[in-house]
Amino acid sequence: MLMSLAKNEKAGPEEEILVTKNLRVFIEQQEVVRGINVGFKKHTITALIGPSGAGKTTFLHALNRLNERENIVKGEILYHGININDGDVDIYTLRTHIGMLFQKAHIFSMSIYDNITFSLKCHGLKNTAKLDKIVETSLKEAGLWEEVKNKLSQNARLLSKSQAQQLCLARALALRPEVLLLDEATSLLDPVATNAVENSLRQLKNKTTIILVTHNLAQAARISDDTVFFNKGMLIEKGKTEDLFTYPQSSETDNYLSHNLRR
Repeated sequence: MLMSLAKNEKAGPEEEILVTKNLRVFIEQQEVVRGINVGFKKHTITALIGPSGAGKTTFLHALNRLNERENIVKGEILYHGININDGDVDIYTLRTHIGMLFQKAHIFSMSIYDNITFSLKCHGLKNTAKLDKIVETSLKEAGLWEEVKNKLSQNARLLSKSQAQQLCLARALALRPEVLLLDEATSLLDPVATNAVENSLRQLKNKTTIILVTHNLAQAARISDDTVFFNKGMLIEKGKTEDLFTYPQSSETDNYLSHNLRR
């Protein structure tokens, strides 16, 4: 159901393709995400900001059904109008449409080429020419192609920390996700590598809706179209990034920005 919908649905540029309605997440009976109502438009980059413990990562993980078994999720997460937590939504199919990139690179102990093609083969793609093309395209989109194009058979664990994260980005992009979630994905990278990933994200916006958790407010200001401020599990404010950073409507947002950006 999910796969056929995503292939046939032609979202307009202003359509919110991913929406949460009264989303609540409980961890060990503590409410960590508290009644979030928010939508994400096609082909935009949205930054989720806020202090540690504000619920940003828990919220982001819920969008990919990455909740621990003991967690309780209430409310709705609608992707093209379908609640992703419905029993007939296959979690593996879902994750081909909503990809995820984590803070720490998780590299398979296999070649660079096989790291990218592993999931594709698991989903039934066996054509070598098509796989080769996807590998090249994904690595170019991740800004890594020129560095590794002659090393595709090399074990991926030999890559530098920044290259490993770019490989993880390429691996996620190989599945052509419509939504890409990033959880502090550049926080462990040096400025040069961070810039390379940010440039990739700017280019990807034409194809993918991007939602990223970041504590780097300068990064949010540089690359995001919209920004959402979380605090104590609640969505305090959402707006165009330039407007929210310049003229925040909430005193909570203003105080957070004053202490973390304007000092």
